[in-house]
Amino acid sequence: MRWLWVMLGVLATVPAAGMAAVPKRVLAFYYTWYGTPQFGGAWRHWNEGGHNPEVRSARGIPDTGTTDHPIALYDSQDPAVVRRHIQMALQAGIDGFISTWWGQGDYHDTAFRLLLDEAQRTPLRATIYYETVHGSDPVAAFVSDMDYVLTKYGSHPAFLKQDGKPVVFVYGRAMGQLTRDQWREALAQVRARHQVLIIADSLDPSWLPLFDGLHEYNPVGATIDGTDMLKRYSATATACRVAGKLSCATVIPGYDDSHIGRATPIISPRLGGDLYRRLWSSATDAKPDWVLICSFNEWHEGSEIEPSVEYGDLYMRLTRDFARIFKGGTRFAWRSGGPAVGRVSVAGQALVVGESRRDHIELDSVGTAAGVVRVGGLQDPVAFELGRGGALWRLVDLRRTNGGAWTAVAPGRRYGVWSRHTFLATHARSPFAGVVRLRLQPTMAMEYAAGVPRTYRVCPGQEFSTWLRLARSTPASLGGAVSWSVKLRAPEGWSAVQAASPVSGSRGVRRYTVRVPADAPVGAVVPIIAVYTVRSGGRSYDFHHAVDVSIEEPARIALGTDRYGHVLVTITSSFPRLRMPVKVT
Repeated sequence: MRWLWVMLGVLATVPAAGMAAVPKRVLAFYYTWYGTPQFGGAWRHWNEGGHNPEVRSARGIPDTGTTDHPIALYDSQDPAVVRRHIQMALQAGIDGFISTWWGQGDYHDTAFRLLLDEAQRTPLRATIYYETVHGSDPVAAFVSDMDYVLTKYGSHPAFLKQDGKPVVFVYGRAMGQLTRDQWREALAQVRARHQVLIIADSLDPSWLPLFDGLHEYNPVGATIDGTDMLKRYSATATACRVAGKLSCATVIPGYDDSHIGRATPIISPRLGGDLYRRLWSSATDAKPDWVLICSFNEWHEGSEIEPSVEYGDLYMRLTRDFARIFKGGTRFAWRSGGPAVGRVSVAGQALVVGESRRDHIELDSVGTAAGVVRVGGLQDPVAFELGRGGALWRLVDLRRTNGGAWTAVAPGRRYGVWSRHTFLATHARSPFAGVVRLRLQPTMAMEYAAGVPRTYRVCPGQEFSTWLRLARSTPASLGGAVSWSVKLRAPEGWSAVQAASPVSGSRGVRRYTVRVPADAPVGAVVPIIAVYTVRSGGRSYDFHHAVDVSIEEPARIALGTDRYGHVLVTITSSFPRLRMPVKVT
């Protein structure tokens, strides 16, 4: 039996000693070395390892020096590409880019200026990743490079800063090009000229007297060795906190550099997203100041989270969800079978979806203090309501009659929550395309498509109609006759009445009339739940679909718009009901 632990409380931001409160940030390593003939006149990096992007596979995919494949090849000097990457990052909860930087005036330097200028109009911030030291005098070269970067870019509004000081990250290659004494001299010279925070690529706390913080570019070796990542992250966070320096924990989705001709390739499998989830969960528990993602788009080493042909936008969605968790809130965690997922703010305003390969928790917060907790994914949502001050929760088992039984949740007590099934949820296309496939285990199967309404815009006191329909029912191995029904559940104080007569000319359609209370608060978004029940062989299977109703001012609403989205559902299950014990801590 799996256990679900619910931990109430806000994750505090713990400032480093001697430093102003450090806002939780999520930063991603960003690579600006790509080029195309169409924009820049030549291929750059897409042809790494002797590959030829002009050659395409039978599926039309270019032959590139990458493990996975981007949706389209692009040029890092193209402003439209940079703008798109910035928007994608912001939507995923990423606060800044750590941009690869190889020297004054080169291709990457030009691209960094473009990145800053495009980011200036957005909340995203950027800094450099100092990759290597050039020349025979490494101290003078490093000081010269820092003079150049901080003079030219340090005052730029989009340059990443903490306590008003520009922040620069130094890669391990550069770290190894100076001795410890040389670093002491170089950093002293830089700080004599500039206010700056310089973060070392090392987890060795003996560097803390010299640098302003520690980070690790890529923990791939530790993931392969089976290192306890929570202990690893926590040790660094504690050392930095004691020293009053910035701490960073780096997460990766996976790693595979076997496609660029390296003599000894390194591979850390993605495990369908589980590696990324586990690392995020451990990093969040360690409470670092910042979480770093390796990487946004290092395609050669297979560590990218940028959307790909192979994974779609899975890793962008996971980043969004875990970034929200990291930045604070109440956490939900599976005791086994998955990472910590889920969050609700004290005011009940947040929305976070957490996923794992075998378990799925989703917390939708709507309105001011109400929402839906789904244990086991889309099956049997369990309603909740935060009481005044966030001290009281109400849980309802929706298998019962509408309204159910409400329970006050107190720390240290256990409560039973019913879930119809345990299952895997995967998106066949983008989640915005309205197609979802649900796979449950292990013995019974069926498939159906459902027409479901989308968001409605209504005003207080208004009555509106909604249509629910089951498009088809195709039993695969259920056996026996299959019957189905559909009904609509509305919130407390609302009414939802099914029309007595069927809809003319529309077989299988049910029409409901829904009335919104006159005192419904303008600005709230309230769910109504369409419940599709399929019966076969003495068992019944429910599929719940939440439909948002947006309460708005009458003058802003265009009435008479009823729209459908279609959901294709595949169910395989031998668990008609599964009771999930919940403990509040």
